[in-house]
Amino acid sequence: MKNKGIALTYVILVISLLLSLGIGLASIIFSTTSSLHAQKEELYAFYLAEGALETGKTELDKNPAWYTDLPHHGNIIQWLKTEAKGLQITPKEEYNIKIVKEYNIPIIYGMGFYGKSCVIIKFQDGNYEEL
Repeated sequence: MKNKGIALTYVILVISLLLSLGIGLASIIFSTTSSLHAQKEELYAFYLAEGALETGKTELDKNPAWYTDLPHHGNIIQWLKTEAKGLQITPKEEYNIKIVKEYNIPIIYGMGFYGKSCVIIKFQDGNYEEL
């Protein structure tokens, strides 16, 4: 009679093990999904930044004296994100682009914003550089 109730103990042990595995698997799936979503947003923001640069190059072709902001010195990335006026286009609420061209500086910045992602591409002397 010493083994009375041992089956219940084994059932509780197996259920606990399966529950732990299920929670672990759910955690892995959630983190993978979040990571893929962030990568998708980053890719969309990159494409938007490329489009912003092309728009800026078109504006410059139409008017070689075109600019959006006065020259800035200091942390360029922070300035571009927060203070630069630029030419902003918001085709849809979830994304937008910003083109920044400083006066008398031969650089165009194209910025793409999608969700929580922001990508900045610098165009200078025919070369592209992601900041």
